[in-house]
Parts: sequence; structure tokens; C-alpha cells
Amino acid sequence: MQVKAVIENIRYFFEKHSKHISSVALFGGFIFDYFTLTNIDRLYDNLVVLFYLIVVTSSILVFNFLDVRGVKNWLHAFLPTIIQFSFGGLFSGFTVFYSRSTDFSVHLLFLLLLVGLLIGNEILKERYNRLTFQVSLLFVTYTVYMIFVVPLVLNAIGAWVFILSSLLSLACISLLLWGISKIVTKRFQKGKKVLFISIASIFLGIQILYFTNIIPPIPLILKDSGVYMSVSRISVDVYVAEKSPEKWYEFIVPGHIVRLVKGQPVFVYSSVYSPGDFRLPVVHHWQYFNDNTKKWLTTDRISFSSSGGRDGGYRGYTKKNQLQEGVWRVDIETGGGQIIGREVFTVEYVDESPEFLEELL
Repeated sequence: MQVKAVIENIRYFFEKHSKHISSVALFGGFIFDYFTLTNIDRLYDNLVVLFYLIVVTSSILVFNFLDVRGVKNWLHAFLPTIIQFSFGGLFSGFTVFYSRSTDFSVHLLFLLLLVGLLIGNEILKERYNRLTFQVSLLFVTYTVYMIFVVPLVLNAIGAWVFILSSLLSLACISLLLWGISKIVTKRFQKGKKVLFISIASIFLGIQILYFTNIIPPIPLILKDSGVYMSVSRISVDVYVAEKSPEKWYEFIVPGHIVRLVKGQPVFVYSSVYSPGDFRLPVVHHWQYFNDNTKKWLTTDRISFSSSGGRDGGYRGYTKKNQLQEGVWRVDIETGGGQIIGREVFTVEYVDESPEFLEELL
């Protein structure tokens, strides 16, 4: 009797304060993930994500099994909250992973989509008892997880790896749907058409996001990048660079002004983290904005090989002489053209070379 009374008290407390508890858990969970989840290739980080995936998958199966049989016990009442919490943990973790792997100016739309799913997980809590909603969100999490775990297993990235990741997530959700069709046959048959349309739409949408370069090339992470007047390597682990000082307001304006004497070169430096066994080219794609055509024109694509495993990322730089005055950008890309990060700057020519600040990289 005492155990039953405790359970009832807990249930009453959660029902009375569910809105506040859920909001606090959402914020607290994101902060916790931000400081505890670091690198995608860490065993701990992957175990956390797998734990959430197992919990949410099994909870969806159990909830629908109890629901169609009319079992309205305490477990049935708590399962939608468990499902919501697990999805919140997944979207929180994904937001942390992907925000650390890309330049916000390049892949802002995808990050906003993840944040939208994270916030929507809180707003749409009443829909967690609907099978189509449950399975659709689960398919999104399967796909987003496969996108970064398959490259880790294969030590490779690219279009074929992404397509394989998508097909594996499709296979996983198909297996789950087969299980659901056996456990809750009538419910599955009733919503089968809507389920298939939803999954097909999500699958197609994610392909579009990838091939339009909206999804960042995870598990690569841009650790650092910058535009300098000179870069040189003075030891195995140390680079030294010279940079012209910026005015106070230039720190808050996107892109910065590079003041040069004619004939002076510009260097772009980048440090890209990849897992230990990765070997891939990094490309600096130099582009100039043509004011007449209002288009970016490619002037150079300079690549260098990189290897993974260094916490601070694999460092490299490229150099360009005789830059035309105006707006420039250098996309830091993979060999396949996926954008890892971007540097935007404006070239202005001056009569005297400005003072330079020395910086260790």
C-alpha cells in the first residue's frame, strides 16, 4: 500500500507541475548536454545517444501495445512523458553536436531546424500519444544519428556515405513498422498510408537538405579559422600569424576589412578536426563578389591533405597574391565540395602598410 501511495503522489505531483518540470528539464538537459557531450567519436557521447534511442523506441512500442488494449495503468500514463523526455535528450544532443561542427553563417538553417525540433518537442507534448507523430520524429532521429555514426564506422564522408546512412535509417524504421504492424495491427493498418507519406516526405526532405549543402559535413569540426597577412610554422605544434588590428565596431560586423599595400598577399588559415583514422583533403575555395553581376566568382580552389585525431584539429593555410579590392570569401570545404566553414572579408588598399599584431595558432 505504501508503494502504491508513493506512486500516486509522484503521479499527482507530475500532473500538477508538468508544465514547469518539462520546461526546466528542457533547459537543464540542454545545458547538461552542452558541457558533457564533446566529440561525436567519443564512446560516452555515442552511448548517451544510443540510450535515448533505445528508450524512445521501446517506449513507443509499449505505449501502443497498452493503448490498444485499453490498459490505463501508471505506466501507460507516464510513457508519453518518457517519450517526450527521450526525444528532448536526442534533439538537445544533436543540436550540441551539429552546432560545434559548423560555421553558423553557413549552416544556420539546419541548426534552426534542430532548435525548432527541440522547442517543438516541448510545445507539441499532447501529440505524443499519436502513432504517426511518434514514428515520424523517431525516423528523424534515426536519420540524424546515422548521418554522423556511419562516417565514423567507415572513416569516410561523401555523397555515397550519406545515401548509405539514409538507407540504413530507412531500414531501421521499416523494421520498427513491421514490429508495430504485428503488435497493433488495426492501428497500423488505419494509419499506414499517412505513415508512409510522412516517412517518404522526411526522407526526401533530408536528401534535399544534404545536396543543397544545408546539412554540415559532420563528423568534421571547424576548430578555428582566420584571415592573416602572414602565416608560418615555427615548430611542430605552433604556427605564428600576423593580423592587422580591427577597429572596435569591426568585431561585431560580419566579415572584416583587410587593409593591404598593393602586392601584399593574404593568407587564410583553418583547423579542421576529424576522427583519428580519417584521411581527407581540405579545400580553400577562394571567391570574389562581382558587383556588376551580383555573383560570387571562383578564382582558386587550393587543397591540402589532412589527417584526423588531433584535438585542436589539423591545421593548414593557403595564400593568394594580387587580390582585387572588394568583398571576398573563402569556403573551407571537403574534397567533395561540402562546406565546413567560411571566412568573409573586404580588401582595401592603403598607401602605407598598417601595423600587424602577432598571434600564435
